[in-house]
This record gives sequence, structure tokens and C-alpha cells, in this order.
Amino acid sequence: MRIDNGAAQQAYAAYRSAVDPGRVAGQGNERANTTSARVQPPDHADISPEARRHAQALDAVRATPETRTQLVTSLQNQVQSGTYKIDDHALAQAIVQHTDLRA
Repeated sequence: MRIDNGAAQQAYAAYRSAVDPGRVAGQGNERANTTSARVQPPDHADISPEARRHAQALDAVRATPETRTQLVTSLQNQVQSGTYKIDDHALAQAIVQHTDLRA
């Protein structure tokens, strides 16, 4: 199989001129000296207020410890010693507040 080297070079030159129009054929990586140099504006990103609130909430969650060890230890000791008492009225209120009675 024979590959026509001239056609490959022409295809490559066409590709390079489409990708990098400032390149002059036969000058390697040097750019053509043009009077109107293209300057790209700096990158810019807008973050919505909702995304900012989400990020702040996520940071707050990450900053909290996994368990409140002092509270857990205290409750464990109370349960084991039999001194843990449940406030029936507070429990009933919490159940009513978290239950949808319309169903």
C-alpha cells in the first residue's frame, strides 16, 4: 500500500490553518505577524445565589462532627442506669407536629 506523502502534508496544513489561523505555512510553531492580535477575555463564572446557599449549607454540614459524643455518652449512661425519663407530653407534641392528620 502506498501513501501519498504530499496529500497527507496538504491535509495536515489545511487542518492546522483551520485550527490555528495565525500560523504561517512552513514556519513551524511561529505565528504570523498580524496587526490585529486576538486577545481572549479572561475566564468568567457566575454562581447563582441558590448555589451559594447550597455551598454554605454543605460547608456547615461538613463542619459538624459526625456524632455529638458527649450527648451520646450521657444518654447511654442514663439508659443503662435506668434514670433516662421520657417527657410524654413533649413526645406527643412532636408526633402530632410531624404527622399529617389530613390523610
